[in-house]
Amino acid sequence: MRELYFVRHGESLWNLEDKICGATDAPLTEKGHEQAVKTGKVIADSGIQADMILFSPLQRAADTARHISEITGIPARMEPRLIEQNFGIWEGTSPRKSEAFQMAKQNFICSYGTGESIRRFFCFEVVIQTAKCFAFKLPYAFSCKVKFSST
Repeated sequence: MRELYFVRHGESLWNLEDKICGATDAPLTEKGHEQAVKTGKVIADSGIQADMILFSPLQRAADTARHISEITGIPARMEPRLIEQNFGIWEGTSPRKSEAFQMAKQNFICSYGTGESIRRFFCFEVVIQTAKCFAFKLPYAFSCKVKFSST
């Protein structure tokens, strides 16, 4: 059985400012860097073995992966297919929990003006199989493990 671990990036500036941040490259805050370092230490202390850390092209993900890689020794590389969903006209707006944005997200074919629909974004089977990780409110730089069995 193989194991796949997910780690959410540390707190970003736009998280702190309560702005919608999908594919826009908002940097980590100092707290976000600290969260990534702490996550790296937890991974190292728990003895988790991994072949590779894959991260999205965005700097907040790259910085989180870099901190974890430096602490654990696990090599890291950017994977362009892991780019976050583009929320188009909603990116940079606030608050993230606005009623209008929540209504727009319910329409799976909505492309948010200049962005991409959820239907288009969720084209990878692995995302569907691991959606349970994201059904919960995960704290920043928190890891989630999903096991796949080979058939």
